[in-house]
Amino acid sequence: MTIKCPECHFDNPADTAYCGKCGTKFDSAEEASFTKTLKINAEEMACGTIFAGRYEIIRELGAGGMGVVYGAQDTHLDRRVAIKVLPAEAVADQERKRRFVQEAKSASALNHPNIIHIYDIDQTDGVDFIAMEYVPGKTLDQWIEPKGLPVGEALKYAVQIADALAAAHAAGIVHRDLRSMLT
Repeated sequence: MTIKCPECHFDNPADTAYCGKCGTKFDSAEEASFTKTLKINAEEMACGTIFAGRYEIIRELGAGGMGVVYGAQDTHLDRRVAIKVLPAEAVADQERKRRFVQEAKSASALNHPNIIHIYDIDQTDGVDFIAMEYVPGKTLDQWIEPKGLPVGEALKYAVQIADALAAAHAAGIVHRDLRSMLT
């Protein structure tokens, strides 16, 4: 068990009265949250390791505000998947964890050719994750050259993105993190 500082969010030993990073005094349990510190380190998610008893990690694909995404092979269903893992520092943040779960539930309710399919949401060893469709290829950010895209090609992508967003909006879902590096 650790004490998470309410000021700097540093994980401190449970038997301390002061934060080891910023010096904040812990006067009561209300001022510090007691959490089990869970860490997924690079060795645990390295290429070839088995995550959650079935996903063989291939490589890290990227990271964002809601987690780290890994490419993996589902060894039970013999298919490529993407695994989004809620980062260790966010596990204790109940609001962030709630948003993570809500993101998975919302996306799983959609059926659209330009929106990924959610296969599962689960927790293993205290680590929350989403298993989802893996879509090979480049992101829009990688397609766009420094001089931009020809108008016709840009419109082709814009229509696909707008169509997916319209489907999400019709279902009451607002995508709050739409960037060219994610599409």
